[in-house]
Amino acid sequence: MKEKMNDLEKLFTEEMEVYRQKGLVEESSAAEQYLRNAEAERASRMDSRIPTGGGHTEDDYFALPDDLRVELIDGVFYDMASPSRPHQKVGFEIGKQLDACIEENGLEGHCFMYVAPSDVALGEKRDTIVQPDVYVHCNREKEIQEGPLRTVPDFVVEVLSPSNPEHDLWRKRELYRRHGVREYWIVNPAGEKVYVFRFDLERKAREDVFGAIADGNTAGFADDADKDFKDHAGAGTDETDISFEKTWTFDDIIPVGVSDGRCSVDFQRIRRKLALSRRETGI
Repeated sequence: MKEKMNDLEKLFTEEMEVYRQKGLVEESSAAEQYLRNAEAERASRMDSRIPTGGGHTEDDYFALPDDLRVELIDGVFYDMASPSRPHQKVGFEIGKQLDACIEENGLEGHCFMYVAPSDVALGEKRDTIVQPDVYVHCNREKEIQEGPLRTVPDFVVEVLSPSNPEHDLWRKRELYRRHGVREYWIVNPAGEKVYVFRFDLERKAREDVFGAIADGNTAGFADDADKDFKDHAGAGTDETDISFEKTWTFDDIIPVGVSDGRCSVDFQRIRRKLALSRRETGI
């Protein structure tokens, strides 16, 4: 399992370099092959009670037995392994720090933090329901409605699971980007890394660059739109960093970009919590 995670992280790191250089995500042939293999493996180990194939809806999701943990993405069911205790510890600690920040900044009643399992329905087709490990949304009107949350979270965190890391690294990353999540974190406890994606800045840069070109106002822009977009993607190297993606470690206190400087997550503290838990439980 550790070797699988190391190989996958190498593929992901290579893909991130493409992202930095070109300002977009292009899956390498190695990554594509990995995903095909992972998909075949996933299908072979799925619980027989989970419908296969595509075209499924929310009605199918809510008709499943309560003991099944699944997500429905674009009409396809994906089996979710029960999270390990370290996985749960990381998600809980992130949620606790975010919730404290919401309270300290007087945002209670305006922004809402949840940890898994909590259903989030995305899109109008009613064919996608996910359960992010941690998410924050600031839509009071949607908060008071019954059933799954029917608005796009502003901020999402997924903690990698060794059994299906490709689910968060690729599939859900592109799902969240497509549906308008503003900021997405992928946390890898085993490697003590955190991948931060600012989809809101990426969308803004695309609008600025390509919108201006479409309007004929190209003054100040590079002749090559891709090059200009790449310059946006790589901008920033310090705490005022506005790059679209950045890799942090568990040595860092990571700012929540969409909070405008009000919230951050102390991963040194999370590392200490994990170490204490491991000493006491032997995990």
